[in-house]
Amino acid sequence: MESAFLARIAQELGLREEHVAGASLLLESGATIPFIARYRKEATGGMDERRLRDLRERRGYYADLAARRAAVLKAIEEQGKLTSELREKIEASVARVELDDLYLPFRPKKKSLGAEAAGRGLEPLAEYLWSQEADAWSLEEHADVFIDPEKGVPTREAALEGAAHIIAEWIAQACEARRLLREHLWREGALVSKVVSGKAEEKTKYAMYYDRREPLAKIPSHRILAIRRGTKEGILNSSIACDDARGLELVAAFVIRDREAPFAPILEAALRDGYFRLLRPSIEAEIRAQVKEQADREAIRVFQVNLANLLLSPAAGTIPVLGVNPRKGGEARLAVVDETGRFVAGSAATINPAEPEPASTALAAALGLVPVRAVAISSGAGAHEVEGFVRAYLDQAKIENVFVAAVSDAGLAAYVASPAAREELPDLAP
Repeated sequence: MESAFLARIAQELGLREEHVAGASLLLESGATIPFIARYRKEATGGMDERRLRDLRERRGYYADLAARRAAVLKAIEEQGKLTSELREKIEASVARVELDDLYLPFRPKKKSLGAEAAGRGLEPLAEYLWSQEADAWSLEEHADVFIDPEKGVPTREAALEGAAHIIAEWIAQACEARRLLREHLWREGALVSKVVSGKAEEKTKYAMYYDRREPLAKIPSHRILAIRRGTKEGILNSSIACDDARGLELVAAFVIRDREAPFAPILEAALRDGYFRLLRPSIEAEIRAQVKEQADREAIRVFQVNLANLLLSPAAGTIPVLGVNPRKGGEARLAVVDETGRFVAGSAATINPAEPEPASTALAAALGLVPVRAVAISSGAGAHEVEGFVRAYLDQAKIENVFVAAVSDAGLAAYVASPAAREELPDLAP
């Protein structure tokens, strides 16, 4: 991967660039995230699995961007329109939206008013108006040159109107105009939802969205998704509202150099047409897609956290537990954890039905450390005999508030020898 992308990932995630490069090489070699997190900490600076997943996601984004960049360069070059300046801008782009803005003027176009006007030979007139550089001829004289009834330009007004359509498309495709309006919508735009006409009296789960307006920058993801569901079900209409007068003013500052010049009226008409017909709908659609993506990501994150809490929650609740791990030869390892999962103490005992006293003493000592409520016995050699002995001891000692459960020890041997176990319990033998 390009060093510029690695540097940007490091900046985005707050990591050192050499650690990002090391983790990136490991991912490229096919190493899994759990393996890297446990066994390659020296190369990654000790990144945990969450950081590594974030890094993998950003690598995927920039890999796609690099492929898209190559495709854009090839497409423009095949059109014979790739200048050195444009190549530099494309190669320097680090955001998909920026790259798409640069490619937009060269994208194969559907039939449009601007394309029709260009087909009637009005593009030179549009270029003259766009340059806003006066010469010896008046605006009217320039327009009169392009009057040609055979091409569908019967009058001066028709020539200027066609040129304005071309300029409207140039404005909608200009990177700077798109950037200005995009930032304006993100900063000051609001997501507006209204009930569909004729359904205002219906009581639905979307009633709170029948007439709602919230800033794009602050609206929670769950409300975005609810509005989208209501729209899909035909209950709501939604739109992105903003101060369009301010939006026009921002774009006009980029387009019109002198509002007193003879070009200004034509350019202002082209600006309003391009803004409301092309630019505004395009940026709104783009932002809607980004808002949905962000909301989906947040919903997945919340689900992920809730699922992790569910799967990692204690099976029998927050109670102290005595763990028993049977070994060969009638030996068993005992370990006690309190209601928070904190290790309290451990010992070894020999479970021999012929000599029950040592094992009973060990069990009594373990059960007395904390108010144990459960005994968990791992599967393996001798587990059945050990479980029978423990149950018999509990009955004999008349301990009624402790239950016995068999648990799988799958993965135990791998865990006890892992760096994660050593980090969690550094003072204990495996």
